[in-house]
Amino acid sequence: ADFRRLAEMGVSVVALDHEWSQAIDGDWKWLDREHRLAKEAGLRILPWLSLKCWSDMGDGDRPKLVKDWFGVDLRYGEKQDGSRGAIQIWDDATIRAGAAYAAMYLDRYRDGALLRVSWKGQSRPVVALSVELGWAGGGFDDATTMMFIRWLRTRYRDDVAALNAAWGT
Repeated sequence: ADFRRLAEMGVSVVALDHEWSQAIDGDWKWLDREHRLAKEAGLRILPWLSLKCWSDMGDGDRPKLVKDWFGVDLRYGEKQDGSRGAIQIWDDATIRAGAAYAAMYLDRYRDGALLRVSWKGQSRPVVALSVELGWAGGGFDDATTMMFIRWLRTRYRDDVAALNAAWGT
């Protein structure tokens, strides 16, 4: 009813958060339903396949499901107290799983309600990639710490005074 009402109001495209956990936890049930209902209402979907959503891949049975679906073992960061943190969002396994999910998503819904544009004479699906990055802790492992130190050195050109001034330390 909501999709029909939106279409009646003149809306033609809806941006929907279609994170990987909605597919993997419900075996595509909820995403299939949204695509079907949008198509029936004459709407197009602009899916938001956000990296932020990948921060929840380590919960519950999800690491096993990620291994089963995408063939990768996730690496986890470390919290300040030494306990396991969130997945390392920059790790190759996380990036490979994310790319595999996006490809699966686009393949699954290629004939559905996806928003499409003409590009170089071909119809292409449109995906909204977010720069919003949620990372629920886990940045105290050695690899992440070294990446942060390298970033700081580059950003402040090895000038500790400039770093301290910028960070108020």
